[in-house]
Amino acid sequence: GGERPPLLRLCCTQLHLQNPQCVCMTLRRAAQAVRSRQGISASSQVQRLFETARHLPATCNFSQVGVCPFTAIPA
Repeated sequence: GGERPPLLRLCCTQLHLQNPQCVCMTLRRAAQAVRSRQGISASSQVQRLFETARHLPATCNFSQVGVCPFTAIPA
């Protein structure tokens, strides 16, 4: 089942258009935006959100980046 959800495919396409140096910063910002927009406060959910964001380059086979070094930022 290598079939990706359309939204993930879209994210990956967008990601590959980014400058590799900016990818992690962009993802961190996006994760923070999602967190504030959805009002996520439970630390387990926040951790999961940031984990997903960190691993997105690897998920998208963006080999220049792999896994981003950032962690969940305290609110």
